Amino acid sequence: MTSSKESILFSHGYAVNGRDPAVKPEFEGRWMLTDIDDTRTGSYAIVGDDPAELVEECYSWAGLGPVASDIPQNTLCQPTGGPGI
Repeated sequence: MTSSKESILFSHGYAVNGRDPAVKPEFEGRWMLTDIDDTRTGSYAIVGDDPAELVEECYSWAGLGPVASDIPQNTLCQPTGGPGI
């Protein structure tokens, strides 16, 4: 079942998919959440083992809702081009 936040993210151009090993290979995870337009080199990609956590992190990062203080922010939330891009 798709969550409402996942649907909102999809409408803004982001989607959760099974992991492509070429996306963020330096990080572990079975799932990825990426920019729909370019899943390999898109401007945004995070990976992990819990799709719901990926949705929460992206939702907060994208400014689509209040930032929850209990959601850990980490280096996975960097644009794929690296910090400062």
